[in-house]
Amino acid sequence: MAILVLCDCGKQFQTREEYAGRRARCSACGREFNLPHAAVALYSPPSWELNAEDAFATSVPQPERNSEHAITSLVLGLLGLASICGGPLIVLSPFLGIWAIIYGWKGWREIQSSRGHIRGAGMATTGIVAGMFECSLVLILILLLIPYTGVSRSPEAVHRGRCERNLKQIGQALFLYENIHGGLPHTSIVDSEGKALLSWRVRLLPFLNQGPLYRKFKLDEAWDSPHNRMLLREMPSLYACPSDGLDDAERTRYTLVVGHGALFEANRPVSIDEVTDELRTTLMIVESAAPIPWTKPEDLPFAPNLPPPRIGSHHPGIANALFANGGTRILKKSISPEILRALISRDGGEVISLEDF
Repeated sequence: MAILVLCDCGKQFQTREEYAGRRARCSACGREFNLPHAAVALYSPPSWELNAEDAFATSVPQPERNSEHAITSLVLGLLGLASICGGPLIVLSPFLGIWAIIYGWKGWREIQSSRGHIRGAGMATTGIVAGMFECSLVLILILLLIPYTGVSRSPEAVHRGRCERNLKQIGQALFLYENIHGGLPHTSIVDSEGKALLSWRVRLLPFLNQGPLYRKFKLDEAWDSPHNRMLLREMPSLYACPSDGLDDAERTRYTLVVGHGALFEANRPVSIDEVTDELRTTLMIVESAAPIPWTKPEDLPFAPNLPPPRIGSHHPGIANALFANGGTRILKKSISPEILRALISRDGGEVISLEDF
């Protein structure tokens, strides 16, 4: 009875059953293994006798076949490429790509050790290349999206972004007020004699979805009356610059610039239609160097013949500002007085480039 032996490299050969259980070495790949027992004999021996050494020299040629690992690698690589075009399924792409590389590498090793009996090098190569492309593409997408997720942003960058959003929401409320009343709000709530009692921030509360808080105020009393002073602690978070922290929970830096020729004047409301300079370079609200109680009717004074007001914040080196077009920009604390005066003016005719500030 003869024993048919199949090596892992794909070589087949036959030997006599008397050699069953002995150690042998494959003549093709050199791998050592135990010869199977006679129980696995597949067919009768030929007319000549074989010994162990003859068995290694008399290999039975095996038909060529494709590597299963290479086929698997190709399929995984193609599925990964398809998932890239599948919208949310892109999350599967790196996993498919990794397994395509692993199976492709296994297929290559299998093909190399078979000495030509196993094919599929092209499929393994394609699977590996597709897998590497998918992993690289997903990594690039992640790196591109990181700045928009806030993962790599510093706390100060986050605070500055929140501060800009605060200013934009306040600006929307100002525009809504102007649309309803035909002009921007007075800089303060005054009594019958024209004495300033409360800030414009209090007047703007109903336009910021803060109607219940607005109704708590006694509008005929000053901001620091016993009743109104108790409401300082209820300052909306929208009026707080995040960089100031909890120590300034009753004070704000968001102030108007008030004076003749500015967007806000003390004695009368101004309409956006009165702005003849570019809206994007006409200052509406700016952060002041010194925070003030949010209900106090106090803002930054302006006069064309005087030095411009001091702007500032806890943002290092800059202050956020809202402009008459509803957009926000950063102003350097070192901005030149001439440029700052030109930004404050609503009808001075100055031509200002955005690069100037």
